Amino acid sequence: MKTATGLLLISFLIMGIAIDESTAMVVKGDQFEVLSDRYVIIYDGSFWSREGSSLKKLPKENEVFYFLRDGDKYHLKNREVLK
Repeated sequence: MKTATGLLLISFLIMGIAIDESTAMVVKGDQFEVLSDRYVIIYDGSFWSREGSSLKKLPKENEVFYFLRDGDKYHLKNREVLK
């Protein structure tokens, strides 16, 4: 049996989305917007942070998760945060 972390190490092509029970994602076409005072966690094999990464010690590329908060938008097909 493989753990979620093990699966991520095997295939960085996997996209994972985790949402809190009091969080909503409004999906329109290939995009979604987060509606909540909590977060949506994304794993897509890349890194994004509104604060940037210069002051952060980042994990290995295939172990990076990031957080989207209220009002943030994400393009599912392109796997990128929309600004």
